[in-house]
Amino acid sequence: MNIQEAVKQSLKTGKQFYRKSEGDQLTFEVSKSNRCIDIYRNGEKIYSWWNPRDNDLMANDWKIKE
Repeated sequence: MNIQEAVKQSLKTGKQFYRKSEGDQLTFEVSKSNRCIDIYRNGEKIYSWWNPRDNDLMANDWKIKE
């Protein structure tokens, strides 16, 4: 799925999302408090206010973490 679909699913399900090509150790989540994207590595929050790269925005390998 593309990033827009992943964000919509994440908001709907409350689950994190990730790029299949990069593995699921680095995941993303829409912050409940300030509506930015938070980044997690192995379940630990490492950064807020993620700015996706151009290839992230064009990719179709986004997945919802189960």
